Amino acid sequence: PLRVARSLLEAVAVDSSLDMVIYLEDDLLIEDRELLEKIQFLYQSFGPSYCFMPHRCELIPGSGDVILSGEPMRERSDLFWATGEQLLIDWLGSRKEFTRVVNPHSGCFFLMREQALLACQYWQERDWEIPYQWAGKMEMACTGIFLPIFRLMKIQTTQARFFQVRHQDCLWRGIPIA
Repeated sequence: PLRVARSLLEAVAVDSSLDMVIYLEDDLLIEDRELLEKIQFLYQSFGPSYCFMPHRCELIPGSGDVILSGEPMRERSDLFWATGEQLLIDWLGSRKEFTRVVNPHSGCFFLMREQALLACQYWQERDWEIPYQWAGKMEMACTGIFLPIFRLMKIQTTQARFFQVRHQDCLWRGIPIA
């Protein structure tokens, strides 16, 4: 996964026609036709230091839509990235609130060209030597490599449908939901 993420970031440095880089785990589905427009709007509104991550959601019988990438509001002073910082936007007359979260992993990333170039330069200057491990290999490739570079933001879980991807596998179906 990290090799794929690296390859995508490096491709932007070579191909000036690319304006966005998307990494999506193979068990995710984008249902929102406006998701890419929302990414672009958020980028234009807040600039390259913010990276907006959708929630992963799965429809679980008897439980409905369950957010698998949760805990946007819990504060953790031991995690430098979980500051609780909040950003507000108005989207078609509706107020949306994004928070810098405890669990920013989404199984995907969406970076505008400038952001991909910033991330590529950051890791190239370090010879792609990552001095830490964050969760598993997928989590590292989709999220961990961006923790020292961007402010990773997610929408409040009560507004998750505005900014989510759907998880397609069924590994989570057997886990009891509290």
